[in-house]
Amino acid sequence: MRCEIGDIVSSQIAKNNDVNNNFPYNEPISPDETNRLPKSSHVKCDELINVKPDNIIMKLGTVTIEQYDRFMALYEKSLSI
Repeated sequence: MRCEIGDIVSSQIAKNNDVNNNFPYNEPISPDETNRLPKSSHVKCDELINVKPDNIIMKLGTVTIEQYDRFMALYEKSLSI
């Protein structure tokens, strides 16, 4: 069975900017033509999500290879805690 693998993206960045930040594996991402996000957001890099293609209703856009590498490096770091 084929699955898409991805991260959760959230536009609730106020939590991430808190001094008492309990979300060290959230990585900022700015809107651009590639990802087509409506506003600045963050990628929750501490968990990968497996989703069956039939359960995907829509996709906004994609990320660059550099962004993907950055997100995966942070995910790998989260595994070592």
